[in-house]
Amino acid sequence: MNKLLVSCGGTGGHYYPGLSIARKAKEQGLDVSLFLTGKRAPGQAELARQHGLESTLARALSLPRKPWLALVFAYRFYCDYLNAKKFLRKTEPDAVLFMGSFAGVPLGMACKSLKIPIYLHEGNVWAGKANRFLSKYSKKFFASFPVKNESAIQCSTVVVGMPIRPELLREEFSKPEFISTLNDKDPMILCFGGSQGAQAINQMLPYCYEVLLARKYSLQLVQLTGTDDNQMLIERYGEAPVVVAKQSDEMGALINRASVVVCRAGASSIAELIHFKTKTVLIPYPIAAENHQEINADFACKSKGFYKLNQSEIDKFSLANAIELQLRQGDDLDFSQVSYPNAAEKVLKEIFS
Repeated sequence: MNKLLVSCGGTGGHYYPGLSIARKAKEQGLDVSLFLTGKRAPGQAELARQHGLESTLARALSLPRKPWLALVFAYRFYCDYLNAKKFLRKTEPDAVLFMGSFAGVPLGMACKSLKIPIYLHEGNVWAGKANRFLSKYSKKFFASFPVKNESAIQCSTVVVGMPIRPELLREEFSKPEFISTLNDKDPMILCFGGSQGAQAINQMLPYCYEVLLARKYSLQLVQLTGTDDNQMLIERYGEAPVVVAKQSDEMGALINRASVVVCRAGASSIAELIHFKTKTVLIPYPIAAENHQEINADFACKSKGFYKLNQSEIDKFSLANAIELQLRQGDDLDFSQVSYPNAAEKVLKEIFS
């Protein structure tokens, strides 16, 4: 058995771990491809192509929010199921790995009907609805961290960790050019919001920075806002040692240089921060599905390297206090109780043993 199909939903939290596993599978000489759904699928397919991986794109199907849309949903689901079945008969994978998201359920049901082995990977500490549903048909459930609602999983569970992009696993990183104006002596705070956005954090951070400066901290700041509309924010910081940008492709280098990170509590972000042993203030996205970011943050805070601050509690002083608390922590914090390395290798070993 050596032909693997990796199914990823539309968000980066599903896609990048799946891509990391696919890249590791290709490195091991396995026949691997991706099954992508959602609006971002074309761009994700192009990125996969750059790594020598082929992708199949399919419609992303979501649960109906209005009762009268149930019939339309049922029809579309059945069509997607038939298309997935036709695709699987043509490609004949030996196993299919699902990275979460309801968009993969029609493919999962097609796998069941054709008796193709199904495996699941869950990024969050709280297993999502799609993975809970598919677990009754799956051979194994791979968890990034110990799952809080494990009783809802109807197959055997193995904690393997969250696959991390190979670019982040290097031992050395050069200083990103866009932060060349910052020095290498003063502590650097890194703030980013992830794919779900962080408007509340973006708005509060300048006031928090002023509080920290008033407390005589010599701090530099890198703020990744997730938006192109940053001119007013840049003008507000003035001549301060602050870099504002929409995003960066050099997250490994930034996290590696940061003294403290402020970010959401997405599972991929937490896994990357654990890898770099970076002190962090986690601000869970308050309307994340089934409150999973809050649960992620509670687990991460088993290590003193993480501190949770709820968005409802944010003001300039609470955020400044949280950052200051982390700045004062030593640099030899123990992350081992929340660390599960080499996830991609473990997943592939479990599937192909």
